[in-house]
Amino acid sequence: MAIAEAARRRCKEALAAAEERAHAEWREGAAALSAAEAEEARLHAAERKAREIVEEIGREIAERRAAEAAAAAAAAAAAAAAAAAAERAAAVASLQVQHAMDAVAAMLAEVNPHAVRLEDAQAQQSAHTEAARRLQAEAEEAAASLRVHTELTDHFGKKGVQNLLYTVALAQLEAAAAVYATELSSGRLQLQLSFDDQLRSVRKRVRVRRADGSFAERSVAQLSGGEWRRVGLATNPSPSPSPGPTPRPTPHPEPKPRPEPDH
Repeated sequence: MAIAEAARRRCKEALAAAEERAHAEWREGAAALSAAEAEEARLHAAERKAREIVEEIGREIAERRAAEAAAAAAAAAAAAAAAAAAERAAAVASLQVQHAMDAVAAMLAEVNPHAVRLEDAQAQQSAHTEAARRLQAEAEEAAASLRVHTELTDHFGKKGVQNLLYTVALAQLEAAAAVYATELSSGRLQLQLSFDDQLRSVRKRVRVRRADGSFAERSVAQLSGGEWRRVGLATNPSPSPSPGPTPRPTPHPEPKPRPEPDH
């Protein structure tokens, strides 16, 4: 009987220990599930924010393209008007100077006993010369205005506005990517984006936190697989298919009591 009693005690103790382990494993699984659900919610929020940023950039690009078209049309019209005004002013000035010179030459060629008429002719010549200077100044002002409109066309043309849009879009993408990289790596990764000199490609600079807390700069090729994937997710904010429901941990079934041996 003493052996049976000891065996029953051992069975009960083993059963209690097994139940305790099962409950502990179930609690750990529930905690892991809660953490996975929280991470999934944060990733969904990040994806929604990224979609909002992409939509806002699209709206800004559309507005700036409309402004670009309006500015280009206004600059073209102003340039055409300035060029026409300069041509007209130059033609009028040349004609007036020629008339004045012809009048003076005619007066000097003929014998004119009246000095008053000669003085009048000289006064007219001076007036025409002054008018010619004024017209020349207007022509130069029109040419300067044409140059200004030409520069405005260059700055607000297709190339200038596109470069501005690319710079603004890259700055917004860099800010979002830096936040995502920090969140996805728990602060271990810092990401910076920049254009090359010809604005043809985007350069990535990654800084990885060391064990002592300092940061070291690395190329993308030097990153580990997980770090490379986090950098790719941070720089690609396009919405991805939502994953399926995370499977819940199945609690361990309670062990059945072992039948007592018959004596």
